[in-house]
Amino acid sequence: MDVLAGSPEFETMTLKLIRPVVEKEVPANPVLVEVVSPSGTTQISLNPGDVLRNVLLENNVELYNNWGKIMNCGGGGSCGTCVVEVLEGADQLSAKEGVEVKLLKKKPENYRLACQTVCEGKGVGNLKIAALPK
Repeated sequence: MDVLAGSPEFETMTLKLIRPVVEKEVPANPVLVEVVSPSGTTQISLNPGDVLRNVLLENNVELYNNWGKIMNCGGGGSCGTCVVEVLEGADQLSAKEGVEVKLLKKKPENYRLACQTVCEGKGVGNLKIAALPK
């Protein structure tokens, strides 16, 4: 190695690393959610990026009927048992896509699968949903 370092054929090179400037989005404020269910009304908070099903279950909101408690897919979007009705503030949520459109094609337009619904927090106002809609 000493032979190479002292050899006139090799030059010292300096590398300068340049990192691109990445603008970070300002995080949106949490969305206040009023959940209407057979057991009463509950207030919870959703942060942008939260999956509605996860937050509802974490807050002990009854999301499944008797059959759904046993046969739900665990949030994979394949069973259609975690249906909620969006009463107000649908602009706070992600758009319906793929499997959700297919599973809910015979349901009212404001029905969503909680496991496929993500809070985007881009709308104005609060969100009101009904768990276990008829």
